[in-house]
Amino acid sequence: MNQEGNKVYTINVIVEEHYFAEGKKLSGSEKKEDTDPDGFMHLPDGEELPFE
Repeated sequence: MNQEGNKVYTINVIVEEHYFAEGKKLSGSEKKEDTDPDGFMHLPDGEELPFE
């Protein structure tokens, strides 16, 4: 229970492998060519995300 007397539930997740998305936008010459103007990476045709 928390300080207000409410019951609190938690979930523990164990991850064997993870990948972080790119953080801040790169500027100028540092900008990657495989990104769109919003900074999102393009996925090659036929390739899917590793989760559903």
